[in-house]
Amino acid sequence: MYLERTRLLNPELIRQAVELHQTGAIPPGCYLVDVDTVRANARDLATQASSHGIRLFFMSKQIGHNAEAIDAIRDGGIDKTVAVDGRSAALLADRHVPLGHVGHLSQLPAHQLPSILRERPEFVTVFNTAQAMRVSLIAAASDEPVQVLLKVRPDGPPTFPGQEGGFYLDELKEELPRLTALPGIDVHGVTAFPCTSYDVLTGFHATRELLTLQNATRLVSGHIGRQAHVNAPGNTSADTLELLAGYGCDTAEPGHALTGTGPQHAHGQGPERPALLYVSEVVQVDGSTAVAFGGGLYRRGNLRHALVGTDHAVLDSPAVDVQLPGAEYIDYYFTIDVPPGRRVDVGDTVIAVLRPQLFVGYSRMAAITGLSTASPSLGSVRDSQGLLDHSWKAAAG
Repeated sequence: MYLERTRLLNPELIRQAVELHQTGAIPPGCYLVDVDTVRANARDLATQASSHGIRLFFMSKQIGHNAEAIDAIRDGGIDKTVAVDGRSAALLADRHVPLGHVGHLSQLPAHQLPSILRERPEFVTVFNTAQAMRVSLIAAASDEPVQVLLKVRPDGPPTFPGQEGGFYLDELKEELPRLTALPGIDVHGVTAFPCTSYDVLTGFHATRELLTLQNATRLVSGHIGRQAHVNAPGNTSADTLELLAGYGCDTAEPGHALTGTGPQHAHGQGPERPALLYVSEVVQVDGSTAVAFGGGLYRRGNLRHALVGTDHAVLDSPAVDVQLPGAEYIDYYFTIDVPPGRRVDVGDTVIAVLRPQLFVGYSRMAAITGLSTASPSLGSVRDSQGLLDHSWKAAAG
């Protein structure tokens, strides 16, 4: 549905992607982002969040911290960012993007804490007392306390394995006196992840994490003598803001909503417009199977279908099924199921849309502006961390 939604709501992005690939302006294994649409999505989200009393920090890991897209998000009214990990925090700080929240999905490494704290992020999340003590040791020498958020988690296994960490409620109650006595830090509030989950039949609903966050808010507020700040990330979008406001959320963190690649968008729901697609190239055809370049394809990205062709006629062509390699293999390539009677040739452009996570892959990203004014202009080609990719510029001449 991501692909069909893009074909319906942003066909010019598909047209431009085919032309740019066929002329060698962008490489295969490359995402193309529509900067104008990202800006519009950011503007709408910021306006709606403000109406619910919520501030937003944008997440840029999915789009590889792309500079043009980040500028568009900030132009749209979401000025501060949330960094997914220490490397992202450093990259964003180097580009003078104000850090709103660090240390949440991934704690900051001990020896990186001093340099990140010098950037004065608005909030620093800690998972445990030991991490809070590390922050305190550095912050105590500063003239301004660090505002700390305590990550909490429900009993039972984590929603996403590999994202463990945080205080259980009983542990939090026991540790609060020690935490609030640490010098240099201000226990300012609580956070958890993910706070919402999507069901195709019932829409978004509160998770165990959000219910735990609500209990933790009461606990921390009572202890610090003021209303604790509530940060509630996870699927932040126009469709979740009212729900989050009902649970007392103060800040939230849109990522996929900015490019229209959230879980609801895969089912044709949500007001955010699609702003991102993946461009590849057929390199071999073996009867009913064609092979195309991969590169950083996210296995949970809901990639199911693609368009194949060499010109604008691709918009009217039937989509074909695609297959990713197994998780034990590197995605050098993915395969396309060629229907009977359908011609697919080496060199054809492949257009797909999925829910990406560029920061964990090796694909590139290119930015295009001017689609909203019928004056398209290709920006830079960058790597998965948002750094300029000079290799393609040299190859393309």
